Amino acid sequence: MANSNGVTYTYTGTTLTRTYNGAVTGYTGSSGSLASVTSLPSSNVFTDGTTQTLTSVIFTTSNYAVMNGVTDTVNVTSLGGTINLYVGGTTTINSSLSALSGLNVFVDGGSATLAGGITALSGAVITLDNGGTFTNGTALLNVLSGITVNYSVNGGTFLIDGNGSAATVSGVTINNFSTQANANLEFAHLPSAVTSYTISGTGNQTITLLNGSTTIGTVTVNGTSFATGTYTQGQSGPLTFSYDGNGDIFVSAGTSIFYCFLPGTHILTPQGEVLIEDLRDGDMVITASGESVPIAAITTSRLSTQFADHSKIMPVRIAAGAFAEGLPTRDLYVSPDHSFFFDGVLVPAQLLINGSSIRQVSRAGEITYYHLELEPHDLIIAEGVVTESFLNTGGRQYQSQGSVVTLLPPAEPKTWEDACAPLLLAGPRLEAIRAALNGRAEIALASSGPLTAAA
Repeated sequence: MANSNGVTYTYTGTTLTRTYNGAVTGYTGSSGSLASVTSLPSSNVFTDGTTQTLTSVIFTTSNYAVMNGVTDTVNVTSLGGTINLYVGGTTTINSSLSALSGLNVFVDGGSATLAGGITALSGAVITLDNGGTFTNGTALLNVLSGITVNYSVNGGTFLIDGNGSAATVSGVTINNFSTQANANLEFAHLPSAVTSYTISGTGNQTITLLNGSTTIGTVTVNGTSFATGTYTQGQSGPLTFSYDGNGDIFVSAGTSIFYCFLPGTHILTPQGEVLIEDLRDGDMVITASGESVPIAAITTSRLSTQFADHSKIMPVRIAAGAFAEGLPTRDLYVSPDHSFFFDGVLVPAQLLINGSSIRQVSRAGEITYYHLELEPHDLIIAEGVVTESFLNTGGRQYQSQGSVVTLLPPAEPKTWEDACAPLLLAGPRLEAIRAALNGRAEIALASSGPLTAAA
């Protein structure tokens, strides 16, 4: 059985094979290619949920694996050579050693937490892939000094827990934060809310979270080229912020593109129209071709408007009747990059905006978008109109299942070559579509008032 992020560990003979949604994939980040692990004795494969001992002697490499579905504790007692720990399940890392040089932890869709009493982690290398999470937990933040955190191809989350105090992280090398999809920093249990942030330095840049003039979080990331300066509430900046139901803050580079619906959207299913927030993984929906197909994933994005570029995240409202008589059947709210199907092509909503029947509306606070993913990408019916399912191009930055926002990356990030129809972004064909919609809006305005409703 796969872990919650879709990763399965399979152990046969002395070989551990990693698959993501059935496909064998390998690490492509700074840790090199590693699709399978050989020379792994069964005694080093943890499945029973107990406390396990990790050791290595000089000039040797010892491999260990925490299988998906397993919750256990590992205790590093000696480190003369190299230890590679592969985490598909949930593990707590403990050690009484003064340094952990030679410890490589590959958190592959699972989670790794430091034990509260651990005193040093210096020299350890943590690689996050397929939504894996690494956190200090209740351990002091100074324990992190000297470690390296690498985001691999499908990213993950480095969770920095302030435990009620300012989360100041120093001496940590963080690589690929701005270059790998789905690379997140999470700040938990800060003493107060973030009202602004600063970015300083070049090459190795420091991100400082502020409440007023008080610093409540600091972290340095390597190899980035963010615009330096101070970014306050309501101001667009180079970082994207999101929040979970517990008040944790998720930070990533840039603003992701989302293909999604606001809650309240009706989706056509074999049982009739169902609100998107009431749908679950595996439920059936009706495609534009009339087929009944299962939902591969229903996830959500909760976006803060506090520091975001509003043009990228504020919903576009398609007024009832904007496309044709009675279509959509109700006002339909989607993200700006969500696409609709017109005569064989997909057109993003933001390219259809006309200021009356189709316009972008402002929302304060947080915006929740629902993603409905089919495999493969297909056309569905929302409020009576043909639109796309979610095409996961690797842009899932802040998605949740349940009350906690987490990362759920794709097996392999898709491209528009995987789409069910071509994407139309410019040209005479787009202008013809826009002209038809604008003409309909003008006729409606002349006859009975605009096709608009309260934002």
